[in-house]
Amino acid sequence: MSVAASTRRRDAVSTARPFLDLEADPISWDLPAADVCVLAAARARVADCESDPEGTRRVNATALAELARRMADRGSLVVLLSTNQVFDGESARRKPTDALAPITAYGRQKAEAEAAIRSLGGSGAVLRLTKVLTADLPLVQTWLGNLAAAKPIAGFNDMRLAPVRAEKVAEALVLICRRRAAGVFQASGDRDIAYDDFARQVAAAAGADPGLVRATSSEAAGMIAAMRPWHTTLDTGTLAELGWVPETSEQAIARYCTETLGLRGAQ
Repeated sequence: MSVAASTRRRDAVSTARPFLDLEADPISWDLPAADVCVLAAARARVADCESDPEGTRRVNATALAELARRMADRGSLVVLLSTNQVFDGESARRKPTDALAPITAYGRQKAEAEAAIRSLGGSGAVLRLTKVLTADLPLVQTWLGNLAAAKPIAGFNDMRLAPVRAEKVAEALVLICRRRAAGVFQASGDRDIAYDDFARQVAAAAGADPGLVRATSSEAAGMIAAMRPWHTTLDTGTLAELGWVPETSEQAIARYCTETLGLRGAQ
């Protein structure tokens, strides 16, 4: 099995890194044939989508829809990485079949892209994700740098996440791709955790003084309500039917700290 990951950086192009710029005219695209095409590229910063809704929509919705259509026409299963932000955050554990109700520009763009994928029928799959924990997550890296210097860190007590590790997202994609499974799937932690609690768990895993963690308000920081939903969890039942084993939010954070970040606390 061979895997290629596209790039829009000319200096990074290789046999395994074909060039693809979603901001360019689609007539310039030179698309390879593939059994499965995972659409992971996006303008994903919510603030950017709010400040430039039309510019970001051209990438997040219009270009992705055109790319999905072309790859499906070539025989690919097209898998779109989407987000819990296609919902309004008013209810927990939203099901794949629940009506979409996005309240951010990013959520609306992803909902539009999802509609394009669903129109492909058996050639399209959507994988909705909650907050994905990656090794290079900027917020966490900032926390760790400050903790190492015995400086305080801040976590919002009115903004929440239902974390899923990047490794579990990869597991989900492998299951979907190997089975060529069409439909809507969701990966999520089982409950929402406030960011200040997340910060405390990171601090504990780093062996830092828990008193360095300060609870702050995202509302007081000027973050609009649409960017801080109270509920972010998603029902993972359809993914579990493929054999995906979910983690609790606590398990996800603990394994993220120890396995992904290599934190072992005070030794």
